[in-house]
Amino acid sequence: MNMNNKMIDFDGLDAVLHKANLDMMPAEAHGILCGLLCYPELPDVNFWLNEVMPNADMNNVLVQEARDELTEVYDMTVEQVTQQEPALDLVMPDDETGMDQRLMALSEWCHGFSAGVAVLGLTEDLDNLPTDSREFFEDIIEITRADPHSHSESNNDEAAYMELVEYIRVGAMLMITEMQDNAGDALVRH
Repeated sequence: MNMNNKMIDFDGLDAVLHKANLDMMPAEAHGILCGLLCYPELPDVNFWLNEVMPNADMNNVLVQEARDELTEVYDMTVEQVTQQEPALDLVMPDDETGMDQRLMALSEWCHGFSAGVAVLGLTEDLDNLPTDSREFFEDIIEITRADPHSHSESNNDEAAYMELVEYIRVGAMLMITEMQDNAGDALVRH
């Protein structure tokens, strides 16, 4: 089944995580996964789930439901980035959501991405990263420091937000691809 045509439902995933009393937001969880995908070996879904829900009671039905939803997010994301022509859709609220919430989710995604990359130890010596990946990662760190409430509601904000999302999407895909290519193409593309 080609899951790449299906978008991940941010609001549905958020509701499932909230019902299970998990502190993780959908964008941050997805950011962690994408950061982990920079590692030369494909991370096991359970490794990622332990990062996203470290102390969850796996006997709880709502936690099991959240785990199932997150496993689907994992499968869809891995399929996207391991295709012959890799792609990546960020898990973000829809365009009808207020700008504050969308900017907060984008900041959370960037925080998750940087955490995922850090878990792997790739941040210990940024100078060893390929130049484009290092510059992108430094930008991600700056975005996590930005105040998501420091904007005005205007068409310029909407355009700037869309450009930033696209920059992050393309930059994350570039970093994942560069790290895999530098590791001898350990991620098998199919």
